[in-house]
Amino acid sequence: MTLCLAIGAGVEQRPVIQAARELGLTVAAFDRDPAAPGLSDANDPRVIDIADTDAIVAAARELGVKAVLPTPIGRSLSTVAAVNEALGLCGVRPDAVNACTDKRQFHLLAADVGLRPIASTLVHDPTTARAAAHKLAYPVILKPRFGSGSRLVRLCADVAELNEALTAIDQCEFSDGLILEEAFAGREYGVDACIVGDHYQPLAIRGKELTPPPWRQELIYVVPSELAAEQASSLHRATARLASAMGLRDCFINADVLLSDGDRICIVEIAARPAGQEVGTSIWPLLYGVSPLSRMIEVMIGRRSSLDLPPPAAAVALGFLPLRAGRVLDIRGLDLAASVPGIIRLTCPVRPGDVLAPLTDGRSAQSRGFAIAAATTPRAARQALATALAAVEIDVSPEPVGR
Repeated sequence: MTLCLAIGAGVEQRPVIQAARELGLTVAAFDRDPAAPGLSDANDPRVIDIADTDAIVAAARELGVKAVLPTPIGRSLSTVAAVNEALGLCGVRPDAVNACTDKRQFHLLAADVGLRPIASTLVHDPTTARAAAHKLAYPVILKPRFGSGSRLVRLCADVAELNEALTAIDQCEFSDGLILEEAFAGREYGVDACIVGDHYQPLAIRGKELTPPPWRQELIYVVPSELAAEQASSLHRATARLASAMGLRDCFINADVLLSDGDRICIVEIAARPAGQEVGTSIWPLLYGVSPLSRMIEVMIGRRSSLDLPPPAAAVALGFLPLRAGRVLDIRGLDLAASVPGIIRLTCPVRPGDVLAPLTDGRSAQSRGFAIAAATTPRAARQALATALAAVEIDVSPEPVGR
C-alpha cells in the first residue's frame, strides 16, 4: 500500500489524514504532542517534533514515504519541503518555501514584479523601528518576519500607536527582525489555487471581514466573493505571476491580496499550502461537491494528472463566533443559531468558566468556534450566517485578561 506522511496531526490536519485513509492509503503521522487527535487516525503514529527536520527526514526515509500530505499548517512548511527534496517527492521545494515564510524575502520578490507597491523595512529593535517609521507614511503595519495566523500583526495609525505596539512586544521577537511597512489602502481577499507542475488552477476567491484595527484577523469568509468576474480574474493572474516568480510547483497556494478602489493590487503574502481555518477541509467540499484536498493527494501519488474539479455548486459563508474576551459565565442562543435555515454546521468548544483572550489572531478566533452557512448565492449565505451569529449571546466577567 502507498505510504503517505502527515507532518503535524492537530485538529486541522486530522481531516486530511482521514481523507487519505478513505482513499485506501497507509498514513504515518508525526507530531510532538502525544495527544494530537490525528495520531489516532494514522496507521503509524509517531511522537516527533515536526521542527526537527533531520529527525523527520530520517524517519520518512526509513518508512519509504511516497508523498507528504497537503495539510493547512504553516509552521511545518520548511519540514515538508525538506522531506520532498530529500526523497524526491512531488511537492514544494525549500527555495520556494523560504520565499513564502520569510516575509522580507517575499516582499523583495513581490516588489520586483510590481505586486507590492509599498515601502517595507526590517527592524531589529524598538529604536530602529521608530527611526524607520519616520520615513514611512502612516498608517503602518508591524509584524514578525516569520509566522502565520495573523500572530502579532498590528496596524498602527500614528506614532503613539506604534510606540504602544513596540512596548507590548517581547525583545525576543526582534531576534529574527520585525517587518515595518506602509499599509496599502484596499479590501482584503483570500485567493486559493492549486499548482500542478507549472499549471495554475484557480480554486476560489474568499471575501473577508476582518477584526477592527489594530488587529487584522479574519472573522468571516464568503465564497465565492462578490467581485466582478474581471476583478476576480485579475487577482488570480497576479497571484499566478508571483507564484511562478517564487518557484512554486505541485502545491496548493493561498494568498492574502489587497485590491484598491482603483483596482490596484498588493499581495500581502502567499503560502504554499491549503488555507486553514476550515477553508480547505470544510468550505471547499461544500463549494465543489468533492474534496480538492483528496484529489490533490491522488495527484501527488500519481493516480491523477489534475484536480479536474466540477464547477462550484454552492456559495458558502463561515464566521467565527463573536464572543467577547473574559471569563465566560454563560452562553445562550447556540441551539437557535444552529436552527437558522442554511446553517449546516455550528461548533462552540467554549464552556462556562473558560477564559477567552481578546480576538487578535487565528488561534484566538478558532478557540471561539464557528458557524458555516451554505446557500445558492453568496448574499444568501452571508445573510444566513449573520442571522446565526446574531443569535449567540455571551455573559463574561469584567476581570481583565491578557492579549
